[in-house]
Amino acid sequence: MGCCASRQTDEAPVAARAHSSSSRHNITAPSTQRSPSTSPRASHISHGNHALPSSSSPPPVQAIERPNTPLKPIQPFQRSRLPNTLAAAAATTKPSSRVKPLTDPTALKWTRARLEKERQDWWDTQVTGSPEIWGAIRLAAQHLQAGELQEAQTMLDVTGCTCPTGLVWRGVFDATGVQYKVPEWVVVEPEGIVEEDEAEEGAGVEVEEEDESDEEVDVRVRMSHDSKDVIVRVHKKESVARVVEKVKDAAK
Repeated sequence: MGCCASRQTDEAPVAARAHSSSSRHNITAPSTQRSPSTSPRASHISHGNHALPSSSSPPPVQAIERPNTPLKPIQPFQRSRLPNTLAAAAATTKPSSRVKPLTDPTALKWTRARLEKERQDWWDTQVTGSPEIWGAIRLAAQHLQAGELQEAQTMLDVTGCTCPTGLVWRGVFDATGVQYKVPEWVVVEPEGIVEEDEAEEGAGVEVEEEDESDEEVDVRVRMSHDSKDVIVRVHKKESVARVVEKVKDAAK
């Protein structure tokens, strides 16, 4: 009996220790299982930081489709009105007010030479907008005057310009929405042009020869496949096919 009592006494602490160890294990087990995972607050912060770039990134840019109508040809019988830039407000109803000069205050008659000079001066004095776009519109107007409708349309297309009415003198818009206005008399033959005498014909020949010089203009072209802009130098009398070749070479 003594041995049995002694044996039971010896086993009791062992059982107690085992029970104590098991209790400690049960108490600490939950904390041991939670330790590898992050707290809900930390998880929320982590996910929030991960989502910041997507929330702060700008929305995708969508191309704006602007109204565009194919260019219309200038009819042979079509005539425009001469400008009255320097006419007084009270004299606007008088027929003579339509032939007031722009650059020559002493001249009252509009001759062919003067018309060409006034047109050239108007193109050369446009300072607002893009010079490349002005150059393309100028070439388009010259093609229209020569009856080359497709060539005129190509000059607007390659520069990303649109013409809502199909009439250049009623407004052309570039790809950014800037409007370029051209007076009708700059493109369309005006009424009231008088014939020149021999002396004036000599001056007209001089102006015409100057106008026939192979002038160059810079034209900005936006490529359709990558939306990049390239600038090509184009001659006034250069064919559209040659212009397209230059654009392809510049895009390489």
